[in-house]
Amino acid sequence: MDLSRFQTLPDQWNIRVLRAVEAHQKGIYTMAKPARIISWILQLAIAGIFIAFAISKLQYIPMTQAIFGEIGGRPAASAVAITEIVAAALLLIPKTIPYGAILAAFVLLGAITTHLTKIGISITDPSTGESDGGSMFMMAIGFLVAALVVLVLRKSQLKRSNTGAQPSAG
Repeated sequence: MDLSRFQTLPDQWNIRVLRAVEAHQKGIYTMAKPARIISWILQLAIAGIFIAFAISKLQYIPMTQAIFGEIGGRPAASAVAITEIVAAALLLIPKTIPYGAILAAFVLLGAITTHLTKIGISITDPSTGESDGGSMFMMAIGFLVAALVVLVLRKSQLKRSNTGAQPSAG
C-alpha cells in the first residue's frame, strides 16, 4: 500500500493514520471508543435480560407456563433458556461478541414470531390474572434492535474472524 499521501499530514495525525493502516493490514480489530462503549452497554443489557429470563424459564414460573404451555412445555422453555444463556456468554467474551449478537437476534426473532403466531402480543399472568399489555412483546422488539446494533458495530470483527485474523479484545 502506498502511504506517501499521508506524509503531508501533521506528525501526530500521520502517526495515528499509519498505526491504523498497519493495524488494518495485520487484521487487528479496532473500534472508536464511543462505539465500543455503546456496544458494551447494549451487550450487558441483552446478556442481563437473557440471564434473568433464562432463570424464570428454568424455574418454570406460572408466566413461563402460560407462554410455553401450548408450544412445547417445560422442555421447550428449558431449551430456550439454555440458548439464552449461551447467547449471553457469547456477548460477554470479546472474541465471540458478533456470534452472540447473531444468536440473540435469532432467539428474539423466535420470541417475536411466537407472539405474533401463537400466544398473542399481550400475555395474561395466570397467577394474578393481569395482562402484561404487550410489554414482553415490545421488549423483544427493543432487544432485537439492540442485538442488531451490536452486530452492526461489531461486523468488521466478524469479517476478520472469518479470515483467520485475530481480533483484539474490546
